[in-house]
Amino acid sequence: MPNSGQTTEHIETALRSLDMLIKATRFYPPGHPAHQKAVEQALARFAPLLLGGAPLVLTVRKGGFALGDEAILQQNPVLQSFATQLFARHVRSLLMLPDLTGRDLRTFAACLALEPHEISAKGGIDLLLKENRVATVWANQIDLETILAQKEEIEEQQALEEQEPLISPDQAEPLPDESTPAARRSLADILQILEQSVSDQQFRSLLNELVPAIEQNMTEENRSLVVRALFILGRYAVDRNASMTRQQGSQQTLGQLNSGALLEFLVDSVRSKTLPDAPRQQLNAILPIFAGKVAKPLMLGLGSESDAQGRKFLATALIRLGKASLPTLIEHLGDERWYVVRNAANILGEIRHEQAVGHMTPLLHHDEVRVRREAVRALTKIGGNKAEGILLSLVEQNDQEMSRQAILSLGALKSSRAIPALIELINRRDLKGHLVDLKKEAIKALGAIGSTEAVPKLLHILKKRRFWLRARQDELRASAALALGNIGDPTTLSPLQSVAEHAPDLVARAARQALNRLEKTVRHAT
Repeated sequence: MPNSGQTTEHIETALRSLDMLIKATRFYPPGHPAHQKAVEQALARFAPLLLGGAPLVLTVRKGGFALGDEAILQQNPVLQSFATQLFARHVRSLLMLPDLTGRDLRTFAACLALEPHEISAKGGIDLLLKENRVATVWANQIDLETILAQKEEIEEQQALEEQEPLISPDQAEPLPDESTPAARRSLADILQILEQSVSDQQFRSLLNELVPAIEQNMTEENRSLVVRALFILGRYAVDRNASMTRQQGSQQTLGQLNSGALLEFLVDSVRSKTLPDAPRQQLNAILPIFAGKVAKPLMLGLGSESDAQGRKFLATALIRLGKASLPTLIEHLGDERWYVVRNAANILGEIRHEQAVGHMTPLLHHDEVRVRREAVRALTKIGGNKAEGILLSLVEQNDQEMSRQAILSLGALKSSRAIPALIELINRRDLKGHLVDLKKEAIKALGAIGSTEAVPKLLHILKKRRFWLRARQDELRASAALALGNIGDPTTLSPLQSVAEHAPDLVARAARQALNRLEKTVRHAT
């Protein structure tokens, strides 16, 4: 049975810390202060879950976790992604014993930091843990009696061994001979000595070797190695625990490498479909270092990329650059190719910087409808008073497609400023019923906004009957009923009940659905 302290809040915190530890294991060598801190934090986060003396047992599903038979943390996208990564590594359950150790957590994270195919080649996660004498963390094993028996065997073996080898994503190899002439030293050797060097003088000397070594290895075959080299430099450049010699030396080396050839290599690496996950994460971490110069090559690459996955990688990289990519993106809003303009607008929307709002207005009149739609979506994502004002101006336009997009967006923004304009649209004379679909969207938006200010108008629509165009009026009445259910005003219970009993089927069904929602809202409030 789980401890009373094993709440979903504590489990969420612990799992997030384990996810961070795995990421730190990929990025930092064993013994690095940042890696050790991640181990300590993970151990501290699991401690409250194990205080009662019972193990923590979690089921791992493809898109989430479960405690017993109950799915948990379903609304947390970070942990959903983490569960998917564990599932891909054939982890179906996790069991942490009360005497959980930092050593076992560190080793467990090192195993999970390997790529799925690497874990499979080594015999699977169960065998990896067994070979590395992990006794307090168990995968795919929940029988406590069996676990405790195996744990006793492991502890006996540990007592006989002076030192346990710890695996890591980069298996430790003998340190390269530092007497090897620099001209014959490989990039891999340089990096290994660099990370294990003690002397600042030696570190600085290795940096001088690193620049030509990186430039010579900017090939598809050595892509991951070059990315790792850049990541190591970037890490030292910002590491406050490192000496000034290492920080400044790394910064200067990165400055020397900031060439056209390197930028081209970085863009090719971003769009590469064969780059493994760990180097891709390192690449994402170092791109901001080159933000001032890499944004334009990334955007040019996006404009010429024919592969959908490659375009996704490039767009994601531009989004990660954030504000640094704004000048390049805004410049491409004037491109002659409509798809380039649409892509730039989409990325600006994802960055969500208010500086982009004013540049969206001309796109609302673009010849290509897909650009106009993307501009509206971008304004919706950015939000704010200025964006709301632009969207409100579209409601009154004769272009029904743009009006519809703007109405949907104002509903998504829950814009109380839009209520008068939406009501005015609903009141517009429409003897032939040409505006019914647009009015339905306006009613739906009022429901999404959720303000009681709209209730009188919605009740008026709900009760209104027409002899002419009765079917279309019933569509409006049904939309009004659903909107009232979303708003959740208790005063609308009686009118909705009356309509549910006496109105035509379409309207009555919508009223009953609204009543169900409204009654749940009232019960929750009391």
